Amino acid sequence: MVFKAQESSTFVSLTNKNFTMKKLVTGAFVVLSASFAYAQNSDNTVTQSGTNNTAAVTQLGLQTYGNENVSTQTGTGNSVNVYQRSNSARNKAETTQNGTLNVANVSQGQGFSAGGVEVVQDQDGLGNRATATQQFSYGSKMNQTQEGIVNRATATQGGGDVRSNISQNQDGNFNTATASQSQVGYTRPTGVYSTANDISQIQQGNANTATATQVGYLSELDQDQDGTGNTATSTQTGPRHKTTQNQDGNINIATSTQTGIHQTSSQNQDGNLNRATSTQSGNDHSSSQSQDGNLNRATSSQSGGSSWLVQSQTGNSNIGTVNQSGGTYNGAMQIQSNNNNNASIDQIGSSNGAGQYQTGLRNRAETDQTGDNNLADTNSNGNDNEGYIVQNNNYNKAEIDQIGNDNYASGTQSGTSSSALNSNNSKIYQDGSDNSSTASQSAGRSNSLVSNQYGNMNLLESNQIGNGNTASVNQGSSSMDANNNEAFVMQNGTSNTLTLNQMSNGNTHTSSQMGSGNTITVNQ
Repeated sequence: MVFKAQESSTFVSLTNKNFTMKKLVTGAFVVLSASFAYAQNSDNTVTQSGTNNTAAVTQLGLQTYGNENVSTQTGTGNSVNVYQRSNSARNKAETTQNGTLNVANVSQGQGFSAGGVEVVQDQDGLGNRATATQQFSYGSKMNQTQEGIVNRATATQGGGDVRSNISQNQDGNFNTATASQSQVGYTRPTGVYSTANDISQIQQGNANTATATQVGYLSELDQDQDGTGNTATSTQTGPRHKTTQNQDGNINIATSTQTGIHQTSSQNQDGNLNRATSTQSGNDHSSSQSQDGNLNRATSSQSGGSSWLVQSQTGNSNIGTVNQSGGTYNGAMQIQSNNNNNASIDQIGSSNGAGQYQTGLRNRAETDQTGDNNLADTNSNGNDNEGYIVQNNNYNKAEIDQIGNDNYASGTQSGTSSSALNSNNSKIYQDGSDNSSTASQSAGRSNSLVSNQYGNMNLLESNQIGNGNTASVNQGSSSMDANNNEAFVMQNGTSNTLTLNQMSNGNTHTSSQMGSGNTITVNQ
């Protein structure tokens, strides 16, 4: 046993299982070094009360029952540094600081601690910083709690930290929390239940930043922020991810990136300059992004496999973008309620579904689907609505519903085969104001086009290319509105059928059919 001290008016209590020593010392520096290979255990307690105290503890060796350190400091400018290294049953360090400008560092490393390692750090005052590092350990745990101003907490667990857990809690001002966990190469130990990564970071007041990174295995990550200037970033690499990020107030940004097998991501934002971005790549995706107030943007990209994604936005300058690429049975839903809404979905693959629902003011929605058996529905309710759906390939269905004000709708479908089995279906419904509807179906066979316009300054242009196509156009009715109607319809092929109903007001109609066996019926 080596013990070094410099004299001052600090009370230091050192406890080891083999002896107990209490001493009044000067100046604020304590080093405890326990480094013998076969001792039962090495326990150490440091208590300091006063100003400018420093404690440095080093515990090394192959203790049977492990190392333990408890440090308590009350005062100003305190610092604790604990280093534990062993192949022992247990390493544990617990640090409590109260005063101002406190710093606590704990490093546990190199050994494989079969009975678990644990770090608990608690800080109260101003300018606190806590750092904890664990390497190649078994039942790892970390808990860091900070309260005052200018707090920072950093926790790192590396190597095969099988049962990892990091929890960091911060309360006041200028907080930053960073956590990283690793299962290097993420080779699963025997019994998948024994590899649990878990990070939870909670921040409450002002200028908060939380960053968490996990590499492998049964990952779960939860970040919660409350105050001003919040940023949360999460990266998980493999394989069974889950991420939840909640933000409440002001300049919020949340970003989540997950790569590799079973991802789930949920980002929830409430107030002000919100932005959420989620990127997931590979296998069982699911993502839910929810935003409530002000300058919201949500962007999500998922690639490969089957996934379901929901974006919900309520207030102000909303924009939502979804990109799903490849695979089958992908689903995306966008819900926007008020103000400057903009929604876009891009899907590649087969049997995909897209739904867009907009309610108020400057609405615009775009859907682009490439593949077979896709379904798209775009719905607008009020004000400066536009539509647009583009579907490439076969068996696709598109529907655009618009009710009020400066509506414009467009549907474009292009088939790749002249087989009757490869038919596309398009339906456009508009109700009031400055309506315009354009629908185009090219190639394919037995395509169906239905377009309804009821009130005000209606205009329609429709094109169908192929054989056995049907077009049904109604400008006016469901019970009568019509107004300044115009219609231009072109069909190119054989055995095509057009039915056009214009029921009053300033009607104009021009139809063109090229081919044989075609039929036109017009009612004005």
